[in-house]
Amino acid sequence: MESGFEFIHAADIHLDSPLHGLARYDDFPVRLFRDAPRAALRGLVQLALDRAVAFVLIAGDLYDGQWDDSRTGIFLSEQLGRLREADIPVVAIHGNHDASTRMTRHIRFPPNVHFLGSERPETYPLRNGRIAIHGQSFARQEARDNLVATYPAPIAGAFNIGMLHTSLEGSREHDRYAPCGVQDLVRLGYDYWALGHIHTRRVVATQPPIVFPGNIQGRSSRETGAKGAYLVSVDAAHPQIEPRLEFHELDVVRWATWEVAIGGLETLDDFLAHVRQEASRWREESGDRVVALRLIATGAGELHGKLAADTARCEDEIRGILSDVGQGALWLEKFKRKTTPAQDQELRLEEGPLGEMRAVIDGILTGDSAESAAKTKGATEGDLALVRDLLDELRNKLPKELERELETVEQWSDPESLRELLEETVPFLQRFIQQSEERA
Repeated sequence: MESGFEFIHAADIHLDSPLHGLARYDDFPVRLFRDAPRAALRGLVQLALDRAVAFVLIAGDLYDGQWDDSRTGIFLSEQLGRLREADIPVVAIHGNHDASTRMTRHIRFPPNVHFLGSERPETYPLRNGRIAIHGQSFARQEARDNLVATYPAPIAGAFNIGMLHTSLEGSREHDRYAPCGVQDLVRLGYDYWALGHIHTRRVVATQPPIVFPGNIQGRSSRETGAKGAYLVSVDAAHPQIEPRLEFHELDVVRWATWEVAIGGLETLDDFLAHVRQEASRWREESGDRVVALRLIATGAGELHGKLAADTARCEDEIRGILSDVGQGALWLEKFKRKTTPAQDQELRLEEGPLGEMRAVIDGILTGDSAESAAKTKGATEGDLALVRDLLDELRNKLPKELERELETVEQWSDPESLRELLEETVPFLQRFIQQSEERA
């Protein structure tokens, strides 16, 4: 067996996939954000070259299947070709996004790149059989079967690695593909499991290591925090020693969510001064990396009504603060409010659409709807349809400020997005009803 070696485990490259949710405004660095996935891939390749690793594993979703730009394939092939010059092989599998697509069939990869087959599990040997990599690509986007059920037994005397693009035992944020249990993986007796599909970095187990590296570049405000790949060091001469995992950050744009409590703040100037103070801290922590911030005003206080009444001005002021403090490193992705009045008053609703909608909202947000067990986040298809119908009915009956919040309701078709919309909408309803009662 090898005396020792290092390899890189990456997944979910999503090359040239657009970064979502960014409001564009003057001086916004469109090109930087657009090219972020490419820059992260360059960083991955450079890491492999700098560490002279034995090989690189990519556990699915190198690109998005619907992307039909030949330049994507050319760039990917060129970058992986840089590793060929250093005699570094790349072993990869196709996931749900890059399963048998037109791009997959037409990209000409360099000879150092090998994709494991999709018809059945394949074993790919390296270093004269002292390393055995087992895995299976997706043949199509939806792989609903437990693929590891037919993975081969480990090869005696070799360091055995399993590759799988999987939701494992399920994830709220990702579709359920190639589901399996942790014990299904452990029972096979492999020395390391290189997983993909889940974009959040996670070490599921350590004996053996079962690892999701996450994606190498966050694509939206839902994918916050450091993104990158694992450098795995193996002391094969001493198999009782578990492989050492070292995470390397590769993202060039980082997404972050920042909550600012309004309790104790009386004026917008107080709020903005607090934002400036915190922005200085964010600037120090970002280093050379660009950060896309989602700023959320939270809590209860006198500032609740003022924020809602002057949102546009507040958002412009925040952008100016981030530009001044960040010097190009801090950008506002979105400003949102999740605040309530200083006195926590119950929303009093009459019968009719408002009452019906609030009842369903409460069910979705608390997960108490009748069929919630069948859906993540507590929302059923029936719930979502009812809320969409009610929102549509309400749109023409509410003030322009709230109407603008609902103008894209048709696009909110998944539970997580609709849940987010509802959480934002409730404060507007509260303020509207309270103002109506005061005028009565």
